[in-house]
Amino acid sequence: MAKYSNQEKISKMAIMLRGLQLPAIQLLLAPRGLDAAEYEEGWTHFETAMGRSLKTIQGASSKNQFNVLLGDLDRWENSQFDVADACLKHRFPAVHAELFENLTKMSGPEVLVSVGTFVTRYDALAARTDETSKSAVALLAKRGITTDSVAGVRALLVSARSMPDAGPAATDAEQLALMDEAVARMWAWYQEWAQTARVAIPSKRLRIHLGISSPNPNKPEEPEVPSVE
Repeated sequence: MAKYSNQEKISKMAIMLRGLQLPAIQLLLAPRGLDAAEYEEGWTHFETAMGRSLKTIQGASSKNQFNVLLGDLDRWENSQFDVADACLKHRFPAVHAELFENLTKMSGPEVLVSVGTFVTRYDALAARTDETSKSAVALLAKRGITTDSVAGVRALLVSARSMPDAGPAATDAEQLALMDEAVARMWAWYQEWAQTARVAIPSKRLRIHLGISSPNPNKPEEPEVPSVE
């Protein structure tokens, strides 16, 4: 009995799915339960076995976007924290103490905390109406830390915090194992319909279209069996 590699199984599945589009074959297999939903299931198994699952790609893409946002926030923190520290420390020491209390520059995902804290405290400072606070905000704006620039970094924070967790990326071995499982599910579907078609379709010509009979008249029918990969 024949044994097939994963690639050969995928190729045979492609031939079967193409053959199942023929009306004559559909007519013979409809009484056995072949309908649009069953056919769609076959395509789903095939596409999954082919690796047409964007989960990993989307996860990697999300992770890359998240890292880009962290980089933007980190650069903003590295420059603007120093500017705010320098201009407020001696001119407005009370405001400086309040703005930078227990606040230092961080890296990686922790910049969400440090920058987020700075933005929250800046918003509170900007909302005040006393002359000291207004003058401190005006000085920050003169140094480039404007309400617009803070609004921009606030938008970055919102984007970073709202990104879905991509989760840990699968290793190559794990990905291959998942693909093997997908091929196994696809092959089970294929075997079921190959065996059914051998019974339901008397025409060898039609069975050839499904890839379950050989055009070689000297080659006997050889049902597929699972192979050990």
